[in-house]
Amino acid sequence: MTSTFNILTRIRPPLNLEKRCVYCELDEKTLYVINQKRDILNKIVHTRRNFSFDKVYDIDYGNYDIFVDLKPIIEKTYTQKKDITLFMYGQTGSGKTHTSMGYQDEKGLLYLWLHYIKDKEDEEENVYITSVQIHNDNCFDIFNNNSKISQLEDKNGKIHLRNCKKKYLNEISVTELIEDIKNTRIVGLSSENDKSSRSHLLIQIWLKNNLVNIIDLAGSEKAVNNICANRNQMRENANINKSIMVLKECIRAVKQKQPYIPFRQSNLTKILKDTFLNNNVSVVIATLSPELRNAGDTLNTLSYISDMKSLKRQVSEPILMKMQPIKEEENMRNQFKDRIKTTLEELHNIRIKLFERYKYTNNNSDKETFKTNLLDEINTLHKILDFI
Repeated sequence: MTSTFNILTRIRPPLNLEKRCVYCELDEKTLYVINQKRDILNKIVHTRRNFSFDKVYDIDYGNYDIFVDLKPIIEKTYTQKKDITLFMYGQTGSGKTHTSMGYQDEKGLLYLWLHYIKDKEDEEENVYITSVQIHNDNCFDIFNNNSKISQLEDKNGKIHLRNCKKKYLNEISVTELIEDIKNTRIVGLSSENDKSSRSHLLIQIWLKNNLVNIIDLAGSEKAVNNICANRNQMRENANINKSIMVLKECIRAVKQKQPYIPFRQSNLTKILKDTFLNNNVSVVIATLSPELRNAGDTLNTLSYISDMKSLKRQVSEPILMKMQPIKEEENMRNQFKDRIKTTLEELHNIRIKLFERYKYTNNNSDKETFKTNLLDEINTLHKILDFI
């Protein structure tokens, strides 16, 4: 059984229309980026790159428009009892949190989703929400004063967040819940604003037969653009980029149907393990900043999510995912050993032949230098062979 990623993009309204560089085609499935570069003669050259996705939301679309388009996917997962994961990805300041959590009078996707569940779910009292933020690769419970929580893996390989506080949907105000999440999330200084989200936010809605994951990833930026006032901020930015990179590698491994998926390299991907291994429907919304000054970061975002297009997943048993790479690694190690043994034999033969050649030479300095270098090579190969 296979499933696909649904790739959507949203263009944030530009602060200055005259400096816009991202445009949507009439089919609303293609966008293009006009970038400016200087050639070797220091003249400005304009380049154009096209990208195609399942849907492109131009600057005049709102959060409700996006949710209306998501409804058929949501209803299908409910009917088929599948889990669904929504990723929000993009540069700092491109509108990820605005889309997921809302801003001022515009309601976000979380608000609309929870009210949709209230209207649809028969047993609303059993629906509960948990919220975790991942900062510096550590997990913190949003609903429990950011207390640190650990991850446990059961005998079936499923990851559980220990002592994560639950909030039941029939006991809370959705508006207050969202404000609580906004106020508790870790923010900091970035190149775009002084209240940029510096943690990955994971909101899980636990239904009777389904699990909804809403993930608002921390802003992605090139390291050269990050504003790092101290060592802690440098480490924070490094951890953000590392976890996003690992997420990409996991998606790439699934796309290429590799037997090994590196989800253990980051706490974010560890929690989302079922997204890569099971029949989980995923929707990625990439938010884009259309300003010319952000063209580089926008192109990076588009390149990142382009790797996810046409992604197909093959459902596999977890035990197969573990055993196969070990066997492959053992075969590679044996091949490497055989190669070193062959090289050692060749070096020994060369040594004998060249010693015969140098036997009658008067240049003792060359002879000793050659002998020393050759012995060093042989000793190094012996050490490698002992190590593996």
